[in-house]
Amino acid sequence: MNREMLYKQMEDLKEKGLIKELFELVENKLFSITNMSCSLPYYQILKAIPFEQIPSVLSKLIVAWLAFLNGDNNYAYGNMKKLEEEEMTNKQLIAFYYSLQALMTFNTEAEKKLALAKLSVEVLPPEECSLFMANAKLTYAQMLAGFLRYREAALLFDEAYQMFFNLRLDFPASVALTNKLLNLYYLGDMRRVIEESNQTLIQIGDMSERDKGYWDIIYLPLGMCYFQMGKLKLACKYLKLAKTCIEDTQMLHMQGVVEPFLMKAYYLLDEQRHMQEVMSDLLARLGHMHYIYRELFQCLYYVLTEDTTYTNKEEIEAMIERLEMEFTKNHYQGQYQVVELLLLLQQKGLSHIITIPYLLDMLKKVRFTGMRTQLQELLIFLAEINLKANRKKEAISCLKEAVQVQRETGIVASFYLLGREILPLLKKIDQEVYLLVAQFHKENETSKVGIKKEEYLLTPKEREILSLVAEGRSNAEIGDQLYLTIGTVKWHMNHILGKLEVKNRIQAVSEARKLGEIT
Repeated sequence: MNREMLYKQMEDLKEKGLIKELFELVENKLFSITNMSCSLPYYQILKAIPFEQIPSVLSKLIVAWLAFLNGDNNYAYGNMKKLEEEEMTNKQLIAFYYSLQALMTFNTEAEKKLALAKLSVEVLPPEECSLFMANAKLTYAQMLAGFLRYREAALLFDEAYQMFFNLRLDFPASVALTNKLLNLYYLGDMRRVIEESNQTLIQIGDMSERDKGYWDIIYLPLGMCYFQMGKLKLACKYLKLAKTCIEDTQMLHMQGVVEPFLMKAYYLLDEQRHMQEVMSDLLARLGHMHYIYRELFQCLYYVLTEDTTYTNKEEIEAMIERLEMEFTKNHYQGQYQVVELLLLLQQKGLSHIITIPYLLDMLKKVRFTGMRTQLQELLIFLAEINLKANRKKEAISCLKEAVQVQRETGIVASFYLLGREILPLLKKIDQEVYLLVAQFHKENETSKVGIKKEEYLLTPKEREILSLVAEGRSNAEIGDQLYLTIGTVKWHMNHILGKLEVKNRIQAVSEARKLGEIT
C-alpha cells in the first residue's frame, strides 16, 4: 500500500466514525508509518480523535510518538501523563513506553531521561531485532550523545542502523547511520566517516529496491568532514546535496544544521555571493525558527563578511547582547555554536563575555569527551588570546596541542578560519602545518586582491582603515564610513599596531608609509 492510499483509507475510516478499524489499520501499517520522514498528515487525522477514545495502548503510544515527531509537545506530554506503566501488557509495549518517556521527560531531569532510555533496551531480550528494539536503541543512543558519550552512542546508533536496515526501513536506518557518523565526526575520526559514508552510498546505489532519497542525508557528515579537512569544494558539493535531502524529505530536526558549515566554507573560498544565497534561502525557509537560531545565523554571516544586507549595526548589537544572555543562562550546556560565534565576535572586538578561565574549563571538558574539532578550535582561539596578551609560552603550548590534533586527524579548517595571526608562531612549532596554512592564506589573499600576499603586511581592510587614520579620522568616523562598530575599528587597529611593531597611530601611519602599505 502506498502512502497516498494509506492516507485515503485513514481519512475515510475517520469520516465514517470507524475508530476501532482506523487504529487497527494504523497498528498494521506501523512499519510504513515509521518509514516516513514526514508523518504530519497522518498524525493530523489521528489527533482529531479524543485520546480517551483510542482503543488500545499501542495505538495511544503511536499517536503520542507521532505528536512528538511533529513538534506537538503539548499533546505528547499531556497524554503520556495519562498512561501508566501497569497498562503495558508485554515487553515491547514497556520498551516503547520507556523510550517515549525518555524523549518527553524535561531536560532538568537529564539523568532520568538516560535511565529510562537504558531501561527501554534492557527490558527486551538481548537477541531481539524487532522494530521496538531498534527504536529503543536509537533513543538510548540519542540520550548518550546528549551526555557527550559519543563513542558509546556511535556503537548503539550502529546497532539500531543494522536492525532498521534489515527490517527494510530506509528512513530510520539512514537517520541512525547518519547519527553514528556524526558522533564519529565529533570524536575526530574523519577518515572513518569518509570511508563508511562512501561505502554505504555505493552499497545503496546498487540496491534498486531501496528508497535512495533518504540516504542522501549521509552527505551531511561527509561534507562536514571534508570541511574540517580543508577540502572546501568537496565540502560544498556534499553539504548542498545534504541540504537538498533535508528539504525534500522534510527532516525538520535537521533544518539549520548544514548552513553554518556552508557559510564558513564559502567564506574561506571567498565566495560571498554564495554566502548571500545561503543566508537569503535560510531566512526565507526558516523564518519560523526560534529567534536565537535565526540571530545566530545572521551574526555569523555578519562577523564573517561585515555585510549589513540582512540587518543593520544596531540590530546586530542587540542580537549579540541576546546571544550573550543565552550564553550566561546556559554556559557549556548550551549549543557550542553560540560559544564559537561569541569567540569570533570577540576576535572582532564585538563581545567580551567569554573569559580565559571559562575557556580553560571548557578545554578540560572537551578533552574528556574527545571532541577533537572543538578542541582544536578552542586551542587556536586561546593561542591567539595569549599571544595578544604577550603570554607567548601559553600560546605555544596551545598551538602545539592544536597541531597534534591536526597530525592525528587531518583537521585543519580552524587554522584556515582563525590562524592568520598565529602564523609566525606556528612556523616555529611545525613547519609542515605552517606551510599548509600559510599556502592557503597566500592563495586566498591572491584570489581576493589579485596580488601576491607577501607584497603587503596588512590586509586590504587594515590598509583601508589606516589610510583613514592618516587623514585624521577618529574611530567613530572610520566606523561610520566603513559600516563598522567602534569596537571592530579598535580591534583592527590593535592588529595593525602589532603587525607594524609600533605603539601608537602616528607611528603606525609613518611605518606603513615607509613600507608602502599606504600612500
